[in-house]
Amino acid sequence: MFLISLFLSGIAVIMSSLYRYFFHTFYKFKTQIGHKLPIKCVTSDGASHCRQIPADQVSTAWRECRHRQVMHTQAIYGNGEHMNTQDIRYRHEWKHEISYADMLDIRLRLKAFASFDPHAAEGHYHIRSLYFDNMADKALKEKTDGVNRREKFRIRYYNGDTSFINLEKKSKTGGLGSKYSARLSYEQSLDIIRGRTDWMKKSDDPLIQELYLKMTYQGLRPKTIVDYEREPYIYAPGNVRVTFDYDIRTGLGSTDSLDPNVPMIAAGSDPPIILEVKWDEYLPDIIKAAVQTPGRRVCAFSKYAQCRVYG
Repeated sequence: MFLISLFLSGIAVIMSSLYRYFFHTFYKFKTQIGHKLPIKCVTSDGASHCRQIPADQVSTAWRECRHRQVMHTQAIYGNGEHMNTQDIRYRHEWKHEISYADMLDIRLRLKAFASFDPHAAEGHYHIRSLYFDNMADKALKEKTDGVNRREKFRIRYYNGDTSFINLEKKSKTGGLGSKYSARLSYEQSLDIIRGRTDWMKKSDDPLIQELYLKMTYQGLRPKTIVDYEREPYIYAPGNVRVTFDYDIRTGLGSTDSLDPNVPMIAAGSDPPIILEVKWDEYLPDIIKAAVQTPGRRVCAFSKYAQCRVYG
């Protein structure tokens, strides 16, 4: 009797798995058939082109891009669930929570050989980001649960300058990260914040179309504002970037990130200073030595998660 029960249980598990597989395959086919997908190619000289192609020609388009010395290509599928990518350039990333004394010490070492980021005219700049999430807090939970493959969307601008606004998607796979950006006008940003999204499906930019699909199918919405100051250093070998992020502030439940007078409060009674180190293929020993601080370890700090504690 026990063996019969075990056999029937095994059959049930197999049938359930087959059902899920064929349902997912049918659904994916149904949402893609007859649709044209946005494809973006970025070549080694920095040039890019976007075009709409039938779903069954995606592989051909990728091959054409490769012939043009592609750096990366991206295709958005019709159900908004995910974005297929090939040949993406990933970067390594370390984060450390440090004290003010640590920052003074590391800053002194970096100044001996690293350069200031030329975009930081006064040695630092202000960053404001509006992060997106859904009703189930998908992005927040994936971060706090340590999900290996995760992503988050944000609208970002610098030093209060709303004439230069970016939509960004940051993806993480293990310890490697990648980022896509698309320019937004002030009016487009305001439309997204206020839920006016019809124009997005007509955009030529794949990232804008992807956000539209995920707002439609996954329920992504503007969630919270995150402000902070950044002090950046760069070092050419390894394409290294070292930053200090501090004075982290949250807009609580506010989402109007374009309003310069939106109330912001400190994200905690004593918000930490975050040291971030990003690099490509290798991290030079001189950088490793400069950022070493006794008692500090690599952490998975998230400014978005820190600010979500308050709304």
